[in-house]
Amino acid sequence: MRIQTKAGALWFSLFAVLSIVLVEGLAGFLVNSLALMTDALHAALDAVVTLMLLIATRFSARPRDEDHTYGHGKMEPLGGLLGGLLLIFFAINVLNLAGIRFFEGGFMLTPGPLGIGAAVFTLAVNGSRVLILKRALSRLQSATVKADLFHALSNLLSTGVVFVGLMLSSIGIYVGDIGAAVILGLLLVYLSIRLIHSSALELSDHISKELASRVKNLAKTTDGVLECRDLHIRKVGQTTFADVVIAVANNLNVDEAHQIASLTEARITKEVGEAEITVHVEPKDRDPPLDVKVKRLISKIDGVKGLHNLTVSSTESGYFITIHVNVDEKLTLKEAHRLTEVIDRILKRDLKDIMEVSVHIESYQPELGSGTVLKNRDIEVEIKSIASRLSDELKVSRVTNYTSEGKLHIIINCSLEGTLTVASVHETVSLIEDTIGKKYPGSIVTVHSEPN
Repeated sequence: MRIQTKAGALWFSLFAVLSIVLVEGLAGFLVNSLALMTDALHAALDAVVTLMLLIATRFSARPRDEDHTYGHGKMEPLGGLLGGLLLIFFAINVLNLAGIRFFEGGFMLTPGPLGIGAAVFTLAVNGSRVLILKRALSRLQSATVKADLFHALSNLLSTGVVFVGLMLSSIGIYVGDIGAAVILGLLLVYLSIRLIHSSALELSDHISKELASRVKNLAKTTDGVLECRDLHIRKVGQTTFADVVIAVANNLNVDEAHQIASLTEARITKEVGEAEITVHVEPKDRDPPLDVKVKRLISKIDGVKGLHNLTVSSTESGYFITIHVNVDEKLTLKEAHRLTEVIDRILKRDLKDIMEVSVHIESYQPELGSGTVLKNRDIEVEIKSIASRLSDELKVSRVTNYTSEGKLHIIINCSLEGTLTVASVHETVSLIEDTIGKKYPGSIVTVHSEPN
């Protein structure tokens, strides 16, 4: 018999319990020991419970089907729950029988070698049973094996109490037999309640807050995830099922969003072990920084020709904003001041916690820089080589380079597939700009992209 498996461990336990029922039941009847007969009945019920757990294990091992899309893993805690209910029913009857014998008398007995020997045999069998089930549980982490281990422990402890009671009776303290039966009954009540509680929690899909918090934190901290919006977790047998709803930037394409979802699944699975993770992706607008919002609002106002030197300061009272705004140089002071009032009103209306807006008005004068066009064939060849090496899809049509105010300007006209998203094109273009910028330190590189 392979006791390394759940079924093997339970079958060993069943045969061990049946031997206890035979030995203790017969010895208890012959020496008239309530403690021995109670322990034998306890073992008989334990045999029934173990058989139920074997049936539960067989059902739980079945693969998923149309009626059980999460599998049959819930059969294990169901077996544990039914076993616990039967055990507590038996414990109450033990206490009742002990009370009847105590108040009606007739509890004098001499256990002799037969009674003591039966108790020693039961201790040895239950001890080996506990060791084997404990080893199996450390490898298998099975609810049914755990339930049977509880029963084996209760049998071991109860037989120990029975042994003490029989020893007391053998030296003339006859109430020891009934006392052992009472202690056994109370112990069974406690163990039964624990088993019922743990099985009921698993059947009700109870999940620890610590596990839920770990999974949610893993989802939130995955690269590309803006927030974890919802989370549902349940355990079926040893498998953890999790449905996670995450938000990502709305400018991602399907492949990019799928990569983020796959990374989220992998991180959660690595943390919780045997698991099936489903990640649902939803788009979300990124909330731009406050200075970007300020620039966007001001640039849309009629009369604003340009803006610079923006400062946003956060204080306990709110935000203080200072900015330089370029306007038409022909405006009067009165007209320019009205424009500053419009800026102040719009910022305080559309943004939160703006305490003060200070606007410095400047006349708008387009700056015209002077430059010299370079006709450097080597630069053009080098740039085309870099671009072709970094991207197979990008085709360089023209390279222009010139100097202005001591800086080298490189302008690259290129074409790409017109069905690419702006995000993927931007990523490619930025990579080329950064690489060429490192090749020519201090240069200003601009890539202009067009569809093929």
